[in-house]
Amino acid sequence: MSHHFNSGEDMKCYVPLILCIFVLLSACSENTFSVPPAEETPKWNAFNVTQTYYDSLQVTSENRIFLPDRSVQSVVLLTEVFGQYVGRDTAVATYVATNRGYFLNYSLKGKVSNRDVDAAFRIRYEDADGSIAVVDTSEYMLDYPYKDVEVYISVLSLESGTTLRQTDIQDFDLTLNSILFHPLGQAGIYDYRYSELRSEELVGAFSGNYMTILQDHLYYEIVGIRLFKLALQAGAQEQEIDLSSLSFRSIAGLAGWQDKLFILFDEPSGNFLGVFDQDGILLETIDFPRYCFHLAISSNGILYTNFYTDLFEPELLVRFNLNSETFLEDKIHPGYSPNGIRVWGDRLFFTDYQKPIIASMPLSALDD
Repeated sequence: MSHHFNSGEDMKCYVPLILCIFVLLSACSENTFSVPPAEETPKWNAFNVTQTYYDSLQVTSENRIFLPDRSVQSVVLLTEVFGQYVGRDTAVATYVATNRGYFLNYSLKGKVSNRDVDAAFRIRYEDADGSIAVVDTSEYMLDYPYKDVEVYISVLSLESGTTLRQTDIQDFDLTLNSILFHPLGQAGIYDYRYSELRSEELVGAFSGNYMTILQDHLYYEIVGIRLFKLALQAGAQEQEIDLSSLSFRSIAGLAGWQDKLFILFDEPSGNFLGVFDQDGILLETIDFPRYCFHLAISSNGILYTNFYTDLFEPELLVRFNLNSETFLEDKIHPGYSPNGIRVWGDRLFFTDYQKPIIASMPLSALDD
């Protein structure tokens, strides 16, 4: 059987159909929403969380929570403080209409506890009739200002086997087998053994701030002006290193590099680095006109040190190239209230007075 088409009249029959298909396709291309079935329970946890500062979050939902009506009037962000939830921000609900319902949108900001690595918070949806829906969750708080920051060890683990409690780590160093650390305040130096998962006191309580390991020796200062050396072997005796030939107010940091001991000296007439051999013999001094604390040195000779800024500004990580004796661009510090820093391999390790951890991040994140 054959079909015959009249090119004029037959095409007229198809024009309305073609136009209808075109309109439908155009409408579909403009509406990018994926509307769920009307009977689906609202996904109250369909929001995005962004860490905007060391202790701050932003919670947003944009075209992700679908509702059959506009019943939610407001959305509240609450964060946990000493076991209680405290209101931080409230947003008036806004909506985007679809042919089957509405998308609920909002944006909230708030602070969380400085000490929490995983900060608990609550999102509360408040309806016009007084009913509420609540989502309790938490957020990993080490994503500002750098990604790929990891918890290396908790202070709770370091306290194991000791009488230390709620310790803040002032300085530390790493070996293949252990972590040596000095707590803030009138405390000694402790040796945490990976194989034993516990710490023991290596040096008795003293008033000091800084320490480092160079080869098989521990170097640490007392009251800011006396420097001691201790071989990391059983029965070793302390040795005091004579610093009387130098004029300085206090020691501000210790680190080892290429079999040499580097000491940052605080001196009113101008801060400087002292470079010593392992026996404490002064080799040279290097001008260092920045008021900094703590030292860490990478294998390629980049020195890192903490610079404390004004109260409402992030602290800085000062970088100094020991090979050319020039400063590099400062970087925002990964720690909110940083204390000890150390380089091990290709990572920067750091402590934070506000968080009970030692954390680490890739040095590559600090590259120019």
